[in-house]
Amino acid sequence: MAAKPVIAICSDDTELCLLLRHIVEAEGYASVLASSPAEMLAVLENEMPQAIVADTACEGCGLSALTQQIKSRSSGTVIPMAALIRADRSRELMRVPSGSMDEGFLRPLIPDRLLRFLARTVSAARAPRSEEQVLRQGDVAINVPGHVATCNGRRLDLPPIEFRLLYHLLRYPDRVHSRQALIPVLWDDAARVNPRSVDIHVSRLRRILRNGNTGTPIKTVRACGYIFDTCGL
Repeated sequence: MAAKPVIAICSDDTELCLLLRHIVEAEGYASVLASSPAEMLAVLENEMPQAIVADTACEGCGLSALTQQIKSRSSGTVIPMAALIRADRSRELMRVPSGSMDEGFLRPLIPDRLLRFLARTVSAARAPRSEEQVLRQGDVAINVPGHVATCNGRRLDLPPIEFRLLYHLLRYPDRVHSRQALIPVLWDDAARVNPRSVDIHVSRLRRILRNGNTGTPIKTVRACGYIFDTCGL
């Protein structure tokens, strides 16, 4: 029987640790708990987890400090890391993923979002690498080789910037993207682009996806940016 993927959880909040352990083990993962960055580094001496979930409210578990220590211990192995961020520190989401963490989640945590992150990262780490042929989230899909986007089977007539925007959002769903982080994704000459230009193209993409329907999976996270929200798909 194949060993279960190990998820490391770092928090000094006992109730949160037990909750996260229940969530990941119910999904078929194994878990290991650490109450401090020092304990997390000790975990890495014995085993290499497939992903790490760190509570940034834990003393010493900032978005960058713990990550840099882990990178120095992991012998070049890339370990996907997710940050749990208190609601009153929501601006920290703007530093993810441009900062040290790969993903950020506001507390109180929505378990489905964490599990989708783990499913993507763990399966990617365990599967042979191959070029993505189709990106799909719900009814929205992009055929990468054919450079064709569809929504509910309807071919989308996307200008180049909107196509790049949708491609990026489909690659990284359920993740908050700040305007500043999206600029270099959408434009080569990023230095000359006003962040508000991102709003214009997000609005156009929403309108094209909607096409008379009332809903769109691209949501605004106030004061942070945009997210392709798969919860309602």
